[in-house]
Amino acid sequence: MSGPAPNILVLGFAGFLFGVSHSGKAQWTPPPSLQNVPVREDCGKTKGGIGISFQPTLFDPQGAIYLCPRRALEIDRAHPGASLFFRIHEYGHLALHTRNEALADTWAAEQLSHSVSGRATLDAVLSYFIHLGKRFALMYGTGYDRALTVAQSAQIPAQQWPPVLAAYERAINEKKDRNGAVQIRMHDQTADGLLWIDDQLVGFVSTEPSYHNPPVPDLSGQTHRLRLQDTWVYESGSPNKLVAAGIDASAPFQGGNSTGGLSIRLSYQPESLTISVSE
Repeated sequence: MSGPAPNILVLGFAGFLFGVSHSGKAQWTPPPSLQNVPVREDCGKTKGGIGISFQPTLFDPQGAIYLCPRRALEIDRAHPGASLFFRIHEYGHLALHTRNEALADTWAAEQLSHSVSGRATLDAVLSYFIHLGKRFALMYGTGYDRALTVAQSAQIPAQQWPPVLAAYERAINEKKDRNGAVQIRMHDQTADGLLWIDDQLVGFVSTEPSYHNPPVPDLSGQTHRLRLQDTWVYESGSPNKLVAAGIDASAPFQGGNSTGGLSIRLSYQPESLTISVSE
């Protein structure tokens, strides 16, 4: 995870996708722009997760990554080779200058998709995520969500997916066809945060064009309340400069489900986030 506040990983069918062996250590090196990032071992810093990353600071101008060898060993015992994915995931936060976990997963999967050893690592981490199944973690979604992101980002042919993952994708697509997806926009700035509707956590949402926002949940009744929790606002551009962090804001809206989904527009003024909602 990354940003002024840290990103903590909450971390599971090996060989079924690519038909490659897990023997031998998978090889991956960071791109040149990230090769000077210090990588330190500190399970206390990761707070029980396998890894954590920090964006550049005065003391660490390249950023920094902390890993927990003990947690990596636990994961690799059950899913040999999977722990490398999470190391690369942390580099993804630094490469993209984002705290967005799905985008870091996407970056890591793309990095690993170009070699036989990398594809072996993808096999292992898909096994791990599918083992997590419907277990949900803030910022990350379910294990199936992460497996789907990895499979799609690595361009694994759908006919090679395990049946449970293919069924999960069908269910997500059916929900989007029925209720539409969340659409979140902002003028001249970008933002992300946790979305709640009627006290139900919908998931992490972002204005980032490449991010796939979740489907709108089934809505009952005509009056609803939308809330954004722990919202971060950034200046537009790359790398994004953080403007504000940890903002909570809410707004009522009327109506039910429609195939057009839900359109959320944000406007930020210093210490104030305004939300407008339309179907």
